[in-house]
Amino acid sequence: METINLIAVFIDAKNKEVKEVTYDDLKGFQEIYPLFGSQCRTLESISYLNQWDCLLGDEEAYYNAYDFGFYLEGHGYIHGNGIVLGSDDDGEGASPFIGVSGVERLVKFATKEQVAKQLDWFNTNGGIQVTTWNI
Repeated sequence: METINLIAVFIDAKNKEVKEVTYDDLKGFQEIYPLFGSQCRTLESISYLNQWDCLLGDEEAYYNAYDFGFYLEGHGYIHGNGIVLGSDDDGEGASPFIGVSGVERLVKFATKEQVAKQLDWFNTNGGIQVTTWNI
């Protein structure tokens, strides 16, 4: 079976580091899920960082009660870890245009107190609320 190895930028909030990882684009997210931990079942698109690079995170990060997170400049607080995947002009997988150094400039890791405050807000407000304007 052919492999298409691509580079991604992993934001490891638990260990407070940003690093390059490789994955086989033909396997989908099979190699990416383990980076987030055994509780991660679904990745979601959080935001585009530019026209080619997309930040993904654990869709159930708050419910999984991770004790780590990070702030992404211009996007606010992200609970858990994140990964930046790239695409080319045709929408096919590619290495992120922004690279590790670009992501490092945008990321500030949250302190335990900041994470606790975010979890407290989430639990106090009943979690994520979907309203008709979200649909």
